[in-house]
Amino acid sequence: MPTTRILLIRHADSHHKADAVNAGPRTCRGLTDLGRTQAANLRTRLATEQHTDSPVYSSVIPRALETARILTDHPVTQDCGLCTYHLPDWADGMTWQQIRAQHARPDGGLYHPFQDGNESWAELVIRAAKTLTTL
Repeated sequence: MPTTRILLIRHADSHHKADAVNAGPRTCRGLTDLGRTQAANLRTRLATEQHTDSPVYSSVIPRALETARILTDHPVTQDCGLCTYHLPDWADGMTWQQIRAQHARPDGGLYHPFQDGNESWAELVIRAAKTLTTL
């Protein structure tokens, strides 16, 4: 029986990190120059390990998609199930400090979202696991 190998690759250095904001689909400005260099270096490494013909999947967040497109010349399949926390639209572009100050939930934890309109840690894990099993 053939085996499937899945490489999980986080996006390279991005503007949202430098800007210290939560950047979702609306406000993400993609990778920094350093991030593009990191992704190109990873592409070279993956080629030496013979991963150049593997299918590539990405979340819909621009920094992840840009990383994926640098890694391959093949089409990249986007899947929202690969996103990190599904933050509500109002949180896109806000800092974590702003989100906590304005929308924190005292009952937040493993099974309850930490902020209004967010998903819990358990919901994130279930969503990501379902996505990975369908790949």
